[in-house]
Amino acid sequence: MNFQNYLLRKVGGSYYLLDIGQEGIPYHEPVEFNEVGASIWRRLEQGVSKEEILAYLGREYEAPEEILRRDLEEFLHSLALHGIRVEA
Repeated sequence: MNFQNYLLRKVGGSYYLLDIGQEGIPYHEPVEFNEVGASIWRRLEQGVSKEEILAYLGREYEAPEEILRRDLEEFLHSLALHGIRVEA
């Protein structure tokens, strides 16, 4: 995964992940994230593992691990649906 091809920007309270490495055809729309998604993306960029991300989410949101794990998997699946495959 080449994270240098992506740029995360905040606009009007939402975060957008821009594919700056694309050549335009086909055009990849920006992917919209909330604050949690942006936080997860930043950690993925830093090479943080899934387990470390889960530990962070657990500290920040005090939710059961199984819910956090499911939400993280859904986030990664959503990225994959946009053609962004991340190994964590």
